[in-house]
Amino acid sequence: MHISLRRAAGAVIALAFVTGMFVASPASAATPGCYESTCHGQDPAAEHCTADAVVVDSGDKDTSDGYSLYYSTACDAVWSSVSMDELSTQPSGYAQIFYAPTMGGAEAEYSTEIFRPTNGTTATVNSPMVSAPGSAYKGCMNWVQPALDPEPESVVGSTWSEDQGVCGGWH
Repeated sequence: MHISLRRAAGAVIALAFVTGMFVASPASAATPGCYESTCHGQDPAAEHCTADAVVVDSGDKDTSDGYSLYYSTACDAVWSSVSMDELSTQPSGYAQIFYAPTMGGAEAEYSTEIFRPTNGTTATVNSPMVSAPGSAYKGCMNWVQPALDPEPESVVGSTWSEDQGVCGGWH
């Protein structure tokens, strides 16, 4: 009996599929589109940085409005996320990330506006990202205007100021 090498290889492969030796692997999470400084100013969702994100800090005014500061290991970047629902006492606000170079330099900020939903849902927005290495950063939400730091450096910790907003501590 003579079996060609090609036929034998085909039989082995067919047997492998039948017995389940070859199983299609699930699609892996999208590869992040940025890392460290290339993430600066980018959208965390668009750059696929949210998959491994962990909450570093968070705060809220009440059960309706809150912010979270996220960190992604895969992107080595941070951002602030703010949520509001229709019970919010404010018509709009801002998700903010404040940052300053740890070796000295001016404090800067990114913010994204959020509007109170009226359809029974919860709205959530992310601020642009900041590269984590080489920066001190804090997450905030405010109700007044972009670039307003509701808790300037003279205020330590996370307290609520009803007329401006709330921030976490510097990290």
